[in-house]
Amino acid sequence: MRVSAGQRPLFPRSLTGADIREGSISSTELKDGTITETDLSATLLKTLNGGAAGFQVVTATSPQVGPLGTAVVSAACTDGKVAISANAYWLGDANLAAPQVRRNGPGSFTSKGSFPVGLVGLDSVQLQVTCVNAA
Repeated sequence: MRVSAGQRPLFPRSLTGADIREGSISSTELKDGTITETDLSATLLKTLNGGAAGFQVVTATSPQVGPLGTAVVSAACTDGKVAISANAYWLGDANLAAPQVRRNGPGSFTSKGSFPVGLVGLDSVQLQVTCVNAA
């Protein structure tokens, strides 16, 4: 995680399989936001609870786009919170490559995805930003 001068990282290391109970979390759980404390290791919970409070997930959805269209969506934390992570995915049934996610600043992200030619219909990108209280 990139940190600006004067800020300290919320979680100063990369997460590993040991941080997650049972060794994995399914893509469905990531997509539908059903991960709970029972999915995380005691060590990770202790680290997060010691340094973060006020968890909030902000969700935004792009307008629908068709073939060759580009879906763009941004989401920001509410005042007094900072973003610690973001995830984006296409809402439709097609197995499209995950959209790109980019940090705009300490409290917001933007996602951009291209809808390929050859597919029929419309689709949208959903962006979820996880926020915590600013220290």
